[in-house]
Amino acid sequence: MSITLPTKMQFFRFAPPGGSLPELIAGLVFASVPGVLTLYLLQLRADQAIWVNLLILLLCGILYSLASIRSGRRFEQQREKVVQSIL
Repeated sequence: MSITLPTKMQFFRFAPPGGSLPELIAGLVFASVPGVLTLYLLQLRADQAIWVNLLILLLCGILYSLASIRSGRRFEQQREKVVQSIL
């Protein structure tokens, strides 16, 4: 935790900077699900864990790509608004 500047502390950017506590907790839980699922599968089915882990990795990669595309579009719209306000 940041003692000198507690307002600048952002929970590893799992939620927007102005987000509420439930959003932060949901972000932390959502980010932990792949790791917890991997550990669970290693304990339950060690022989099939590699294929399921590859599926989890693929799913996480797809979700990351979709989130990046969505946030990139939002960033582009905000940039255009700033340019229009300057002109």
